[in-house]
Amino acid sequence: MITKKEDIKHENPFARLTWEDLAKWAGSTIVDKGRKYKQHGYVKDLSITSINGLIAWVHGTERYATVVEIRDGKLISNCSCPYGGTCKHAVAVVLEYLDCLKNKKTLPKANQDDKRLLVLKEENNDWEEDDSEWGDWDVEDYENDVENNEEEENEEELETTAKKNDESSLHSYLEKQTKEQLIKLLEQMASQHFAVKQTLEDMMNVKTGKANKIMQAIRNELAYIEPEPRWGYRSGNGPDWDRIKAQLLALLQSGHADEVLDIGEEILEDGNNAIETYDEEGEVGQEVSSCMKIVFEALPKCSLSLAKQLQWITKMVSEDEYSLCDYGVEAFWQTERTKSEWNELANELQRSLNNQDKGAKAEEGFSYGYRRDNFTSRLITAFEKAERTKEIIPLCEREAIITGNYERLVDFLIKDERWKEAEEWCRKGIEAKGDRAGINSKLRNMLYVINEQTGNYLVAAALSAEEFFASPRKETFKNLCKSAKKAGVESSVEAWARNYLETGEEPQPIINKSTKQKKIAGFVWPLPSTKLKNSLKERQQTFPVIYTLIDIAIDEKKPEEVLKWFDSPLLNKQQRNYYGNPAREVAEAVKGKFPDRAIAIWKRLAEEQIALTDVKAYAIAGEYLRKVKDVLISGKREIEWQDYLAKLRLENKRKIRCVQILGGLAGKPIIDC
Repeated sequence: MITKKEDIKHENPFARLTWEDLAKWAGSTIVDKGRKYKQHGYVKDLSITSINGLIAWVHGTERYATVVEIRDGKLISNCSCPYGGTCKHAVAVVLEYLDCLKNKKTLPKANQDDKRLLVLKEENNDWEEDDSEWGDWDVEDYENDVENNEEEENEEELETTAKKNDESSLHSYLEKQTKEQLIKLLEQMASQHFAVKQTLEDMMNVKTGKANKIMQAIRNELAYIEPEPRWGYRSGNGPDWDRIKAQLLALLQSGHADEVLDIGEEILEDGNNAIETYDEEGEVGQEVSSCMKIVFEALPKCSLSLAKQLQWITKMVSEDEYSLCDYGVEAFWQTERTKSEWNELANELQRSLNNQDKGAKAEEGFSYGYRRDNFTSRLITAFEKAERTKEIIPLCEREAIITGNYERLVDFLIKDERWKEAEEWCRKGIEAKGDRAGINSKLRNMLYVINEQTGNYLVAAALSAEEFFASPRKETFKNLCKSAKKAGVESSVEAWARNYLETGEEPQPIINKSTKQKKIAGFVWPLPSTKLKNSLKERQQTFPVIYTLIDIAIDEKKPEEVLKWFDSPLLNKQQRNYYGNPAREVAEAVKGKFPDRAIAIWKRLAEEQIALTDVKAYAIAGEYLRKVKDVLISGKREIEWQDYLAKLRLENKRKIRCVQILGGLAGKPIIDC
């Protein structure tokens, strides 16, 4: 990784490091963060180790011990931070050392018993002998991880480990105490900590049959959920949710499951009201949801029959306006049950559904909405578990008309290989839902599968053609060609598809044999009509569809075609209708056959980024310039590269970070930049 030229004046391997070396080692994002740490003076007590490595304290979220060495021409590092390897702290140490070298500052030697070495050894299990956690990293993956989670996840993991260790030590300590010592300890804690006293009183109440006292205590806490300006939740004086949860657990563990369900209804009602009124940050919702998890744990332990439990759940879900009961509902349906129990649940669900259809206790929004659809899915699950599978398709047929869930019905028909019925319902669903591609995409895919499975390849290809003409992209073009190949009409379909991309002329499907058809490249359009009343609506297109033609040419590795469309004067006019810029992909696609065109594109992209005068933009520019360098050097045009780089450095000499990146590309050591 590190440049090894015989004429380099620096004997110290660290002094030969370039910005490009650091970027390859740690990734540009980490280098930028490390540079900021160095600039802010976070590196302290920098010293030299006995094997000429670097060691220092680096102040971040905490104070970390960091060591960096060069072994066999490779940078390796270790750190006591959560990442423990190639991190911003290590980069900061390197940059601080290079600054010391540049200013000829003498650094002290670290002793063998240096506290930082001991910290690293303790944290990393004798790191000097174990290189497996060092060196070779996939820079892109590492950089992406660090961008989002550099320390948070690892710190959380460390905290969890520490907590487990603490708990283990506490358990050992308590085990060694006598009964009298434990009683004295609890009494002392109760007198010093009000929360401990409350918890002990709750436990005493449930043991002595005074569950009503805890119920009232929970209600007293819930009274603070009211959004009064003087003492409302927003002022920080809301319910003590930890206490409520502790009280719920105390009730549950003492056998008062029915009482937990009763108070759970009140918690849900008060929670809904609070969320609707003022819970903009979602804090109340989170707390209520965690309480409801405990409430639902009481369900299998309560006195209600399975059917009554289901009724209770249905009632709670109907009142749950903010998905506060989702966890508990899922837990109920994932519980292992006997066939007889699933049969009981199926009967109860079916009875409830029939009552809704008859108008008994009819609920607005249930009969035709997503809640009915979810309810029906539960019934289907119960049918499956109770081995009453013959009842599923008739139910799905009825519900498809009511809720519009044709996909579920067709899916079951396909699994049952009832192809004709599956196609009929597919077409009904597509016609019922209209011509919106997003809504109908799943049904159209199912119709495609049905026709493929039954050997109707021409119809399957015709469905692919409709999707392509409505949305002419590389992916839909490739899908169409693939379908046409199975149908044995690939050449004719591809010719018409390419003609459509260039001219916008859409073929007419075959209606009957006597219909006179136009030819393109000697081919007539071979596909029949899909016979769908609601075909997909075409998006507004400007022809030729240049971006798609470029994508296809790149995919087919045809650099001449790529440049033909990339050079079209219509490209800029169409650019506003597309996302992204194809220039990068075009340069990569043509660099082998047309290196000068690729170089010109990369230069333009790099110079556009440099003009933004932004550190991140400079890093992006560096990536483009690195590509220019690689192509020029491989083509033995090193002088041209050096001249261009010198020109950029002169033009941007006031942009310090930009000059650093350009210096790295020139192979210049950091201390000479």
